Amino acid sequence: MDIALIVINSHNKEIEYSGAKNPIFLIREGILTEMRANRMAIGVDERQHLPFSAERFNYKPEDVIYMFSDGYVDQFDRDDVMRFNKRRFKELLKSISAEPLQEQCRIIGEKLEDWRGETKQTDDILVVGIKFFN
Repeated sequence: MDIALIVINSHNKEIEYSGAKNPIFLIREGILTEMRANRMAIGVDERQHLPFSAERFNYKPEDVIYMFSDGYVDQFDRDDVMRFNKRRFKELLKSISAEPLQEQCRIIGEKLEDWRGETKQTDDILVVGIKFFN
């Protein structure tokens, strides 16, 4: 299983993150930072005896954190040739991060529909955005 897990401490304005193959993205003042995941899955993995690392960082007002499955980036285009890919996904999130979260949700869905056209969905898709206000 792949997963990104965060714990938000609102008293300290701190986030603790750990990931199994799934990174998270932090966008602060228009700059996207990728918090990298451990390169192993939970469960059956030859490195399952190794501990997962955790990273702590502080959040600021207007920061946005994105957590997601690999489904969005794995979707094929309308010609069933190219995947959306991580680079395009990062660019999309950077371009919409200042918008209200409901608008971001609409844009993310619309972009995916435009990308896929009539091509069948190839994987589960989950995108979670969290915007901090204070």
